Amino acid sequence: MRPRHDRRIRIRRFTRTDEEALVTVFEGLSAASRRARYMAPVEDLGSATRSALLDVDDQSHVALVAEARSGRRWEPVGLARYVVDEHHRAELAYEVVDAWQGRGVGRRLLTQLVDQARAAGVERLHATVLPDNVASLALLRRVLPQLRVRHADGLVEVDAWLTEPPLELADVLADLQVA
Repeated sequence: MRPRHDRRIRIRRFTRTDEEALVTVFEGLSAASRRARYMAPVEDLGSATRSALLDVDDQSHVALVAEARSGRRWEPVGLARYVVDEHHRAELAYEVVDAWQGRGVGRRLLTQLVDQARAAGVERLHATVLPDNVASLALLRRVLPQLRVRHADGLVEVDAWLTEPPLELADVLADLQVA
């Protein structure tokens, strides 16, 4: 049985100078993992994508990197990020290299990222997931138990309020019917 929290893992802030970490994690993803993360077969990170992923500012674009101890060095094994829009909703994305999947890295990354988003006043997190990415959906449900899932256009759209959501008429009516 694998330990719940591997002590050889640390989570730190991802910065604009972490291009090597970005590339290392990308190269550690199989074709299936790249498809799951980028929603399409991706062979390499183009310069535009690379620039966008490195354009963190710790306010509207926040990212974390998970690193595993390898001898005396720390090797990047996962990334998680959110990008906030004008409505205080943040788009969430994450990836863990194949060799470290299923070992708690994704959960640690997402838990810390959600805590940071909440502390920063982000009201809602959103992610788009391929329907066959069952592991990612399960992880999102574990980290965000209030997750709402909606199927649209062959994708799974997930939303989670980090603050108390505004009341919607449909929810009030549904509550009244139950009572």
